[in-house]
Amino acid sequence: MFVGAGHRHKFVATGEEPLEMMWVVLPGGPNGLDDFFARIGRPRTPDEPAPEPFPRPADVAAIEAATVFAPLPATG
Repeated sequence: MFVGAGHRHKFVATGEEPLEMMWVVLPGGPNGLDDFFARIGRPRTPDEPAPEPFPRPADVAAIEAATVFAPLPATG
């Protein structure tokens, strides 16, 4: 499936088995998905346990718009 920029979408698992997905998100590199996760996540080094759950940043919409996620078109 290809979902172009600016299109609302969601995924719903309707079967009995767990949903398995592979995402390919472009662009990579600066302002790409790696930058998005670096900005919303927590630093971690190899062999370190995963951090405790934490809330999304209050400015996550601005982070999305500045990185790989295109802003959604206005509705109305």
